[in-house]
Amino acid sequence: MNQKLYIPSFREFLSPSSLYETAINLIYDNRCAVCKIVLVKDALICRSCNPTFTLLPHALLATQPYCNLCGESILSELSSRCENCSLYPLPMRYTRSIWEYTDTAESLICAFKYGHSRSLGDILADTAVEAIQSGIYPPDARYNWNLVLPLPSMLSSLKQRGFSPVGEIVKRTSRKLKLPFALLALETCGNHPAQASLSPIERLRHIKKKYRASAKQVAGKKILLIDDVITSGASAIGATISLLEAGATTVDLLSLCRSNLFAQLRGELWRKTK
Repeated sequence: MNQKLYIPSFREFLSPSSLYETAINLIYDNRCAVCKIVLVKDALICRSCNPTFTLLPHALLATQPYCNLCGESILSELSSRCENCSLYPLPMRYTRSIWEYTDTAESLICAFKYGHSRSLGDILADTAVEAIQSGIYPPDARYNWNLVLPLPSMLSSLKQRGFSPVGEIVKRTSRKLKLPFALLALETCGNHPAQASLSPIERLRHIKKKYRASAKQVAGKKILLIDDVITSGASAIGATISLLEAGATTVDLLSLCRSNLFAQLRGELWRKTK
């Protein structure tokens, strides 16, 4: 992925304040958490990597109609749901994502998950909170959650990274929303390979056998489930099924990014859960 580097103008670069800030940042090695260039300003990420990505229609709250259930674009305002939700209903009540999964968005997510840039968790959590507070969910969802959960990482991924990226986002998001969270109420089970190493079709094979939910912690709860990226949707659907089987009342899903594969594989996902 090619990142554009932020280069200040000649006048901006030669200003006394800019020279001072540049010298300080060079001394203290203040670098962009994504592309690692030296920052001229005191910030976590540079202008080029700042998450001004392509918002999905429901996150933009645009006039373009979108499905009330999954957030995908629809052609007519005469219906409140898309064709996929009519033919292949999801176990989640409402599904929302903030950005399209572009190369730029992928760079930010990967910097957080694999680049030892855990400070990016604040930016991602702030983005999630702003999206929720802007009204991307219907009122019957956003005013009634009583538990926030992360989509858990595979054990192999946890050992490799040393932390749970989505867990960090959940902790920050729930505190800002003043909602309780639980990091271990939903866990992976079995020895499954990391999702990133699998093709979209391979991700569907164990859709109903990958997660275990604690009935003691989730029964009777209205849950906001958070993930970083929805690719095929297999993990989110498998996790939701486990939560509902453990007694959760409803599950609403929020992801930072969503791939186009999610809409393309809806029929196959639905058949795998029947």
